[in-house]
Amino acid sequence: MFKKIESMYANEKKEETLNRKGFYFVESGNYEEAIEYFDKALKINPNFYDALSNKGVALKKLGKYKEAIECYDKLLKIRPNDAEVWSNKGNTLKGIDKYKEAIECYDKALKLDPNNLGAWYNKGNALYMLDKYKEAIECYDKALKVKYNFLEAVANKGMPLNILASVWCNKGNAFSMLNKYNEALKCYNKSLEIDPFFAEALENVKVVISALKRLDKII
Repeated sequence: MFKKIESMYANEKKEETLNRKGFYFVESGNYEEAIEYFDKALKINPNFYDALSNKGVALKKLGKYKEAIECYDKLLKIRPNDAEVWSNKGNTLKGIDKYKEAIECYDKALKLDPNNLGAWYNKGNALYMLDKYKEAIECYDKALKVKYNFLEAVANKGMPLNILASVWCNKGNAFSMLNKYNEALKCYNKSLEIDPFFAEALENVKVVISALKRLDKII
């Protein structure tokens, strides 16, 4: 495999080849091996953006959030105006329940790129975890407004298109927490229009219908 990679990219720098090898391991789920190659690349070029970014992804996949954040901080010294790095740092902070700090990162990402669906979506999720359901709904609405501009980028970055189903589902969850069950049901149905087999939405439809039936009996 690696001989083929080396022959295809014979003229590239050594650190670039090492990064490609590491990325191959990320794609196959072998994150420890991937990090070894990224570290080799970074030993040659400590400011190699792609290797730092990929290492951050691999570390996050391993649950090594603090180390991943260190990678993103290094990246931000190189590219302080990179919206994706701010967003990825936010995702990592969210992974260790630092929701307020995560929201600060998403805000910086959105200031740089107001059409970043992932940042709107994840900011909404962080607000949801802080019980700020109305603000979360506002973020989900923003995410849904920019979705058509973002579809191509989603495909290019390998992000599943059912992220849109997740946005609708999480918006429904926020409405449900506000006891607005009819609005929640509409959101879950929108989610299922995109992905008819989305398990969370299917389950939450049952929960909301049950809640509505209870309310009918009380009335």
